[in-house]
Amino acid sequence: MVDGRAVRVTASGGVASIDDGGSKAVMRSADAALYRAKRDGRNRLRLAA
Repeated sequence: MVDGRAVRVTASGGVASIDDGGSKAVMRSADAALYRAKRDGRNRLRLAA
Protein backbone atom coordinates (compact mmCIF):
# COMPACT_ATOMS: atom_id res chain seq x y z
CA MET A 1 0.00 0.00 0.00
CA VAL A 2 1.23 3.45 -0.88
CA ASP A 3 -0.67 6.38 0.55
CA GLY A 4 -3.59 4.05 1.23
CA ARG A 5 -3.71 2.74 -2.35
CA ALA A 6 -2.90 -0.76 -3.51
CA VAL A 7 0.07 -0.87 -5.87
CA ARG A 8 0.69 -3.72 -8.27
CA VAL A 9 4.25 -4.31 -9.41
CA THR A 10 5.22 -6.65 -12.24
CA ALA A 11 8.58 -7.50 -13.75
CA SER A 12 9.91 -8.61 -17.11
CA GLY A 13 13.34 -10.10 -17.65
CA GLY A 14 15.69 -11.24 -20.37
CA VAL A 15 18.33 -13.88 -19.70
CA ALA A 16 21.41 -14.71 -21.78
CA SER A 17 24.26 -17.11 -21.14
CA ILE A 18 27.90 -16.20 -21.50
CA ASP A 19 29.62 -17.73 -24.51
CA ASP A 20 32.53 -16.81 -26.76
CA GLY A 21 30.71 -13.71 -28.05
CA GLY A 22 31.99 -11.46 -25.29
CA SER A 23 30.19 -9.28 -22.78
CA LYS A 24 28.70 -6.86 -25.32
CA ALA A 25 27.13 -9.73 -27.27
CA VAL A 26 25.66 -11.17 -24.07
CA MET A 27 24.17 -7.79 -23.13
CA ARG A 28 22.65 -7.40 -26.62
CA SER A 29 21.12 -10.89 -26.38
CA ALA A 30 19.71 -10.26 -22.90
CA ASP A 31 18.34 -6.88 -24.01
CA ALA A 32 16.62 -8.46 -27.02
CA ALA A 33 15.12 -11.14 -24.76
CA LEU A 34 13.86 -8.44 -22.38
CA TYR A 35 12.09 -6.60 -25.19
CA ARG A 36 10.53 -9.89 -26.39
CA ALA A 37 9.19 -10.40 -22.86
CA LYS A 38 7.69 -6.90 -22.86
CA ARG A 39 6.24 -7.37 -26.35
CA ASP A 40 4.68 -10.70 -25.34
CA GLY A 41 2.61 -9.07 -22.61
CA ARG A 42 5.02 -8.00 -19.90
CA ASN A 43 5.38 -9.78 -16.57
CA ARG A 44 7.36 -12.47 -18.40
CA LEU A 45 10.82 -14.00 -18.56
CA ARG A 46 12.44 -14.77 -21.91
CA LEU A 47 15.69 -16.58 -22.66
CA ALA A 48 18.03 -15.41 -25.40
CA ALA A 49 18.11 -17.76 -28.37
